[in-house]
Amino acid sequence: KIYLAKNNNFMLRHHSLKKFNTDYKVVVLFREPLTHATSLLNQHLKYTQLQENQPFVLEYMDWLGHHEFGLHQKQFKFSNSLIDSDKNELNFWINSWVNYYEYVATSLSDEIILICYEDYCKIPQIIINKILSQMQKEITSLEREPFINKTIVSNDFDQTLVCRANKVYNSLKEKVLY
Repeated sequence: KIYLAKNNNFMLRHHSLKKFNTDYKVVVLFREPLTHATSLLNQHLKYTQLQENQPFVLEYMDWLGHHEFGLHQKQFKFSNSLIDSDKNELNFWINSWVNYYEYVATSLSDEIILICYEDYCKIPQIIINKILSQMQKEITSLEREPFINKTIVSNDFDQTLVCRANKVYNSLKEKVLY
């Protein structure tokens, strides 16, 4: 009855899956672009180093088709172009954020529930209850404490690109239904 996927490439196929479930809902969590891109870059660097030091990790991630980070990282193709920049630089991951969430913004429909990560961190219990309400589910949610994200962001990024990302972020925040 409930299919839970924590997977960014799910957005590439969500339209094809809704025909199998009339109560279909997708919860899309979005996060402030610069801190999110920093987190993505940190994960990429971590997995690259791990895969260089332990080849089995690369083999295992390839076997799973988990190519979001590391030596065999593959871009999601939401448009006709791919990002042409260094995957070990913050701008690549800001660009990835923009591509993904611009696609989300153009795919919005009644079955997509937008959740702002920063709101969730501040008031998790309220956000969880709003999600359950929108999904018309009577599930008792667990108590959650607020969370303070302490991601440290580099100053080495393209300001124009961040402005573009922030416009997408703000447009998504305007469409949140809580």
